[in-house]
Amino acid sequence: MGQGYGIKCSKCDYGLSVTEGIGMMYSPNAVFYGRCDDQTQNWSIAFPDGYCEEDKPLLLSLVKSKRIKDKAFDLLASGATPDDDYGHELLVCPKCLRLANRFYFKLLSSAGDYEPDFHCSKCRTSLQRVEVRSICDEDLEIIDKNHRKVDWKCPECGNDRLIYDGHMLLWD
Repeated sequence: MGQGYGIKCSKCDYGLSVTEGIGMMYSPNAVFYGRCDDQTQNWSIAFPDGYCEEDKPLLLSLVKSKRIKDKAFDLLASGATPDDDYGHELLVCPKCLRLANRFYFKLLSSAGDYEPDFHCSKCRTSLQRVEVRSICDEDLEIIDKNHRKVDWKCPECGNDRLIYDGHMLLWD
């Protein structure tokens, strides 16, 4: 199950709506191969708006970068397999400190593992995967995947206080 929430700078309007995790339709077969795990599932009912079609992997719509999609599908076609660690994640630019939300995944192959290299939309620096953690009633801190605090400052005003933006939801 995934979750969604808003975060923002406590002084200015800079913020982001964050989606994390995966929903129940995000099986590895659906995401990477465009196939439903349950053969009795009618995809036209599950996705009446045409969001997902047989043999059309969800990854096509979850990742914006053509470069990343092309690399992923080339690796999958040559036998790479998806790792269990995939889903929507929060990322931060280590240079300009802008926050971003991307769909992370990892592909395993004998030639080496592949993880997408997402870039900041502002300065083109490689983004880092992070998490948000509450440190008191309202204040948040950003933690990298090595459990170290990121010295985040708002890229718009320089403020160092990050807070939730009033909404939290669980999605499936």
